[in-house]
Amino acid sequence: MTVTSFKNSNPFKPEKLTSEITLQNRLVLPPLTRTRATIDCIPSDLQLEYYDRVSKEPGTLIISEAASIIPGAGSQRHVAGFWNDRQAVAWKKIVDKVHENKSFFALQ
Repeated sequence: MTVTSFKNSNPFKPEKLTSEITLQNRLVLPPLTRTRATIDCIPSDLQLEYYDRVSKEPGTLIISEAASIIPGAGSQRHVAGFWNDRQAVAWKKIVDKVHENKSFFALQ
């Protein structure tokens, strides 16, 4: 049996996505349903803390959990939305924190 080291393999090399976005590696955090929004579907401080924690490695691409774009579109309670100003302000705090960590964010 041969043991292969992944240290120098492609997953750990930078990947240029656009002229402005270069990931430091090819590992991406996939979307995870957090269901941590408020009852009004506003992203919470728990989500801010979570995305801050997972974006600490500079150059990481974070794809958020699915966000509902109209009231009633989500099938679960506490799913974040993106259809009003209060939700947009809360998502902006999260995106700003991820960018502060020198990582990238995509809202799903």
